[in-house]
Amino acid sequence: THKTHKGISSARLTNMLSDTCNQLYLNKPGDDTTVATVRIVPQKIVSLYSGPPVDPNNDERLVTEFMMPEGKKIVCGGSSATIVSRVLKEPLTPSLEYIDPEIPPTAVIPSIDLVTEGVITLKKAVDIIRGYVENPTDKTVIEKMDKKNGAAIIAKTLIEDCTHFYMFIGQKINPAHQNPDLPVDLSIKMIIMDELFALMEKAGKVVKRKYY
Repeated sequence: THKTHKGISSARLTNMLSDTCNQLYLNKPGDDTTVATVRIVPQKIVSLYSGPPVDPNNDERLVTEFMMPEGKKIVCGGSSATIVSRVLKEPLTPSLEYIDPEIPPTAVIPSIDLVTEGVITLKKAVDIIRGYVENPTDKTVIEKMDKKNGAAIIAKTLIEDCTHFYMFIGQKINPAHQNPDLPVDLSIKMIIMDELFALMEKAGKVVKRKYY
């Protein structure tokens, strides 16, 4: 017997089914239980932009190309948000609400689905996505995704509401993102973006990235 359940990921449904089976056994399974879940979804594109371009003259081209694909838009980083706000001629409104003390608050640009801080938020999002890739049915990962901070929203969007992931990456190095143990042209943010690219591929997404 099967029923469709709209709006829920296969990992969540797997958890629900296995939990229900466990409860029917009164938490003392007397036999094996196997759950196989497949979810077929239409193409869902998510575009993420982070980092100023090396040449400021490319600001407008970057934002134009970032806005071209259909689907959801995510901007990470204060400088990136300022560029998008200026090019789109839309206000950037910071949020003063600290939902999670470990994650910087989000902001608002009318045409953008999510605007967040940069390195800290991206690092936390990558941590959640890594946990999902390593164990898609881990309840603690699902709990982290269900939080309302910027990192959790990024992770949940990329895991549960994305089939195609397009990355728009500005390569201007922020000295604050520099690790003295790394080559001068390799910033912490770029390492995070590289890991995000690899994790999304492992998660079965179609991933493309473009540098500026």
